[in-house]
Amino acid sequence: MFIVQDMDSRKNAHSFIAFIDKEEPFLMEISNDFAYNLWGDNIPYYETVEIRDGENLRKVRIRKTNDRPVFTDGWILLVRHHQLKYKDGVLIKAVGQLKFEVLCSKDLVCQNSYITAQVETELGMSLMADKFFNEFYGKNFKGGMAKVYFGQRFWNVRLEGSSEGGYFKAGWGKVVEEVPLDTDYFLVFTRLDSITVDVSVFDPDTGTKVFSKKG
Repeated sequence: MFIVQDMDSRKNAHSFIAFIDKEEPFLMEISNDFAYNLWGDNIPYYETVEIRDGENLRKVRIRKTNDRPVFTDGWILLVRHHQLKYKDGVLIKAVGQLKFEVLCSKDLVCQNSYITAQVETELGMSLMADKFFNEFYGKNFKGGMAKVYFGQRFWNVRLEGSSEGGYFKAGWGKVVEEVPLDTDYFLVFTRLDSITVDVSVFDPDTGTKVFSKKG
């Protein structure tokens, strides 16, 4: 089964997923669960932290807004650099108490990964981001079997392709049932090779990572 990540475990990284806000795009709310599990009751308000953004190392301030911690000040430089807009996503991982790494997604795609919340259990399929499909597979892709990993386990799922895009179908319903996956979970698919993907799961309410508990 999958449970909300035990953030105190040394084997699990502190990470959360969030999306650019429409009203305040130059602030980034820090997940309350993420903050508590990283800092406890001692959130480092007004401290400057380091955020690694690819080859760029950015200085960002933590402030309090509406009784919640936010990244601000230097965060605006990251948003402008990547031309992030409303609903673009960021995946933030703590690599220390005051050090972080960030991956930014445009149109739900970041490098060899994409974000989706479209589990679509009724249709028994999961849609691939159009930009991702076009970049890695293309309109001539005819489909094939893929290995879909969740933690140490994998399922064989049919990856279909058409002029309208790509999607996981035959076998996906079994994944949804056996993991199991809630329809609201955010999923981050990472392409390992043309027929293998690794999937990370994030809780939509807290933004924090969900992981597979052995046994």
